[in-house]
Amino acid sequence: MYKVMMSTEAPLNSDELRNDLEGAGITVIGENQNAAELAHAVVRAAPDMVIATSNSPSNMLFEAARMLGTLAPCPFIVFTSDSDTSKIERASDYGVHAYIVNGYARHRLPSIIQVARARFRHEQVLKDELSGLSQRFEERKLVDRAKGVLMRSRGVTEDEAFELLRSLAMRTRQRIGVVAQGVIDMSHAGEAVNRSGQLRMLSQRIVKCYAQVLAGLETEDALQLLADCVVRVEANLGILRKAISTKGYGDIVDRVAASWQDLKVICTEKPDPARLALLDARADSMLKDAENLTEFLEASGLVASLHVLNVAGRQRMLSQRIAKLCFLLAIDPTDARMLQLHELVTRFQTAMDYLSNVPLSSEAIRANLLRATKEWHSLRTLLQSISDVATLAQVSAISETLLDVVEHLTDQYEQAMQVLIGDRIGHI
Repeated sequence: MYKVMMSTEAPLNSDELRNDLEGAGITVIGENQNAAELAHAVVRAAPDMVIATSNSPSNMLFEAARMLGTLAPCPFIVFTSDSDTSKIERASDYGVHAYIVNGYARHRLPSIIQVARARFRHEQVLKDELSGLSQRFEERKLVDRAKGVLMRSRGVTEDEAFELLRSLAMRTRQRIGVVAQGVIDMSHAGEAVNRSGQLRMLSQRIVKCYAQVLAGLETEDALQLLADCVVRVEANLGILRKAISTKGYGDIVDRVAASWQDLKVICTEKPDPARLALLDARADSMLKDAENLTEFLEASGLVASLHVLNVAGRQRMLSQRIAKLCFLLAIDPTDARMLQLHELVTRFQTAMDYLSNVPLSSEAIRANLLRATKEWHSLRTLLQSISDVATLAQVSAISETLLDVVEHLTDQYEQAMQVLIGDRIGHI
């Protein structure tokens, strides 16, 4: 049984139309006299067609037709006495399949309905074809990006990378676009953990540079490093927003960004001893938020090696936090700060022991671990006496060298993780 919803806006013989429809075996399941409510009524009733009668179709009637084209597509017929050319064009643009001006008659009704249904079917075919083309275009972009990941991680050619994706799609019975998206997501997971981990380090490095300026040590270099930190934070936040804002972490990224704005207000002004404590507190607040983001990304990641990447990345932050505390202790020594320094030393050493024993390794990684261990021992030796300016200068220099080494080490772990991703794809 064919079902029709009627709309009678300033109706033209609506009773006659209803009788003729029912006489043709078509059921009228409802009649709506408010065009503003038509779309909702059609969505609820789910008719096979909408037939509207109106002396002069209103804007709301055309809007209802447009909305139904998205919400509940079905043939839409309008009977009217309005021959305004602009309205005829608008009817076509808004999804009306038959706009009949002064043409209603019982004997013509079946053919009008058939024409409207035929136009509707043709329109749906075109929409499906367009949607398919769009989907294939987006899928092709995903495949190209995934091929790039595999080419870098496995050292294969473009054709070989595509064959890996195609084979995996066949074995898992998934579209190649779905497989490509999975490869890209795994690749982005490592970069996101690395970037958010950098934010932890930068929060502490900013305070270290600020305190170094106040201590009068290599002031120009420290100010330049401070400015570089500001640029890096802004860049990392921008990359993270693009990379993970659609994955459910937007609120956490926003919290890091808010903490950064509080910190930025102080660190971009001329260093002031009276504001050092506030700067440090805001830096620690940003550190906490960045740590939460990094931990959340690791827990939500697709590969177990994200934990190794997180641990290595945290060493960057600890190298700067330890140096920062040395400057703060020189300015205002307290038992609490000294206790915190001892705790950080223990954390750094524990992480070094962990990294020395993880299976995700290579000759280059082992070489950098040895360099990091050497620089770390040099820094630990200096921590036994940090009361004089000369020692503070050495602490600053070695902390920067140590940072460079562990930053390089973190990048190597990320690259090693990419290789694992490629190997996993290759062996499925």
